[in-house]
Amino acid sequence: MSSQSDIQIIPSSLPSNPSETFHDSSYFTTNPRLELPSPSEIRDRYNATTENPMVERPPPVIFPDQDLIVKWGTEISIAEGQCLYFLKRNLGGEINVPEIYGWCRDGGATFLYMELIDGKQLDAVWDGISEDERECICQRLEKMISSLRRLKQDPEDRFIGSISRGPIKDIIFSSPSLPPAGPFTTVRTFHDWFAYLPRPWEARDRSPDPLRAHLIDDSDIVFTHGDLHPSNIMISYPKNKENDEIVLTIIDWHQSGWLPEYWEGCKARWTAEIDSAWSEIYLPKFLKMGMLGPELVFKINMYDRDIEGTHYDAWNWFVLRLGM
Repeated sequence: MSSQSDIQIIPSSLPSNPSETFHDSSYFTTNPRLELPSPSEIRDRYNATTENPMVERPPPVIFPDQDLIVKWGTEISIAEGQCLYFLKRNLGGEINVPEIYGWCRDGGATFLYMELIDGKQLDAVWDGISEDERECICQRLEKMISSLRRLKQDPEDRFIGSISRGPIKDIIFSSPSLPPAGPFTTVRTFHDWFAYLPRPWEARDRSPDPLRAHLIDDSDIVFTHGDLHPSNIMISYPKNKENDEIVLTIIDWHQSGWLPEYWEGCKARWTAEIDSAWSEIYLPKFLKMGMLGPELVFKINMYDRDIEGTHYDAWNWFVLRLGM
């Protein structure tokens, strides 16, 4: 198979048991006597460091001597683990992601055991690196995103949703007051749902939102990280001193899934500081931002005032109306 061939993800082929341990992962192959910490050990370590425990999405628990980090909580999903499992085994030479060692469920919480990445978050070092290094990073990210886009769905089973055909995991739809976000069979049905989500202050039989027409129904469905903020890009240097090439690792895949092609750019821009160099100069170097502007695609009167904007502004309008 060519290194540039498409790779199909079949949801039913993904590991899906409530408890999975990957004994072929480096955690076990480097030291077969190691065992993954139990949920009670993780809770004990967490409770020893905080006076106000959280249960939904508490901070990860780190075991530095084992190069292990555990994401856990009632809002953690095995879909993130399934994503890391598939990416490491199919695109491991093209996209650096944390290796997943296993997962389990206990007391209503999910525990994801994964590789602790030795490095610094990109947003912490960005101001101190040269323009040449920034260009290099953007080029590397462009290649990684290009590899990610090689992932394809079964042509007979296209959908908008998580990697395992579950609801969308994007935090935009995380409010408990909202219905499950899919899965949806087409981009159009997803957009209809997105644009017509119930708002408490509006009548359910209200007229269709005029900006609905500017959500792009003919967008391709692509596998999406969903939160390409610099804090989710780790930068590190090889321990081999003869090789000074930086290593980039993309972390925090909990919002990943199958989404319209424009979604990655919209979310990355949405999480960036407004009018920042990262948003305006560097994001377009590795993400497709053309459909997001700057060309104006609408100018209408709403609520007795004229508004105009790009495709991104239409998307952002619906996000803002959800209270995000």
